[in-house]
Amino acid sequence: MATTKSRRTSVAATDPATKAENNQASPEAAATTNGPKKPSKGPKSEAQSRTAVAPKQSNQVASRPASARFVAGVRSGLGVTRELFARMTGFSVRAISGWEAGRPISEAGLRRVKEMERLHDALAEGLRPEFIPRWLEAPCEGLGGLKPVEVLERGETDRLWRVVLMIGSGMPT
Repeated sequence: MATTKSRRTSVAATDPATKAENNQASPEAAATTNGPKKPSKGPKSEAQSRTAVAPKQSNQVASRPASARFVAGVRSGLGVTRELFARMTGFSVRAISGWEAGRPISEAGLRRVKEMERLHDALAEGLRPEFIPRWLEAPCEGLGGLKPVEVLERGETDRLWRVVLMIGSGMPT
């Protein structure tokens, strides 16, 4: 039995995993192998924890560009889902989600989002905001029976803008 115990201690002294298990298992073993115990400073107060995390949070806010809020604002202003907004801009749902989460937006993406903002502003002059999402997905006579989102997908924005300007002027489409 004595040989087994001495054998265990020699393995424990060389094997770091076993050493860690032994240290956790008995505080006496920890005191003998790691030297005298240092006094603990105690847990951090809530204020100290917040100040330690605060710079990281402020960096996250700073690293989340205004473009993320801009994209989310334009999409919510139009009252459309990410899927429909992706169709309108020609970018993937994943890209839209990424932009809204703070990932960098490409120059082409920013151009399209700004165009969608202008579209919203022009539509808001002639339509009540709650009708804009429905109008985008409804067939339109002025577009030859196509839905406005389909016209955007085809890249025929000039046709769409003609109809939008007619809506703003009060002419029927």
